[in-house]
Amino acid sequence: MAKLYLFFSLFCVAMTHLVSAATAEEIFTKNKPLTIGIISAVPGERGSLIESLLEAASCEQGGRLYTQGKLHGIDTVCVASGIGKVAAASPATHLILAYNVDFIVFIGVAGAIDPALNVGDVIIANALIQHDMDGRPFCPLHEIPLLKIREFTPDGLLASLALEASQQFIDEELTTAIPSSLLDEFRLTLPKVTSGLVITGDQVICQYSHKAKLREVLPAALWVEMEGASVSQMSYSYGVPCVIIRTISDYANHQYTPMDVRKFITHVSGYYSSAIIKNIYALIKSAQFSAFNGTKKLR
Repeated sequence: MAKLYLFFSLFCVAMTHLVSAATAEEIFTKNKPLTIGIISAVPGERGSLIESLLEAASCEQGGRLYTQGKLHGIDTVCVASGIGKVAAASPATHLILAYNVDFIVFIGVAGAIDPALNVGDVIIANALIQHDMDGRPFCPLHEIPLLKIREFTPDGLLASLALEASQQFIDEELTTAIPSSLLDEFRLTLPKVTSGLVITGDQVICQYSHKAKLREVLPAALWVEMEGASVSQMSYSYGVPCVIIRTISDYANHQYTPMDVRKFITHVSGYYSSAIIKNIYALIKSAQFSAFNGTKKLR
């Protein structure tokens, strides 16, 4: 057992030297044509992104349909990953290796862990933890074996652009983008936009007792979902910047959620995604121009 632990420890140290990450700002300064990969767990979460692609072409790989085209002037590949960590890690890796994407955007819904959050709020991840990762006794709780990393941090510039894009949607577009009947049904009167810790696991958190336990172990967590940390891990491993954007669809306690979660996903979340992506793309093009020309300091 001691020899096994020593080997495991040495291998972990070696793995920490295999990663070399790019940043969005470094990519922007090159002023090269961008390719962006957009992942959602299920098709309904991405809204009308596929329909908005120009010169679209689709290819099926690994049981998933990848659709490539021009979105708001930027080469884009969209894919629905399926639900869960492995399901999301697979297309993230394929986007990097097969399509050579410069960035990955994961967008969709999540359940609120922080009681201050409400349905319709938008959260941008600034850190991600796999809440069901437990490699003890070989490594601490939540640390990824071999990588010696507990938290993955999305690209700071992309997260900043996502915050701005989301706030623009809430302030200027929410009431015109979403039918008033849905605004009333889901009480989308004054949604918040914030950033914080997301926790990811292969579990649907739908009972108060489970939610309370997660809050006890990870008190900084704002919301829980099933894909973000694995996408962030793949992005880290390949040195590709990513950003994780989530809209709150429920309170991670389905016994007491007074709204139709499935209807929110299929009828509402897509409006958020389409508009926020549109705004991010405009900001990315502006940031790329500014970085290359040195006309203003990036966020």
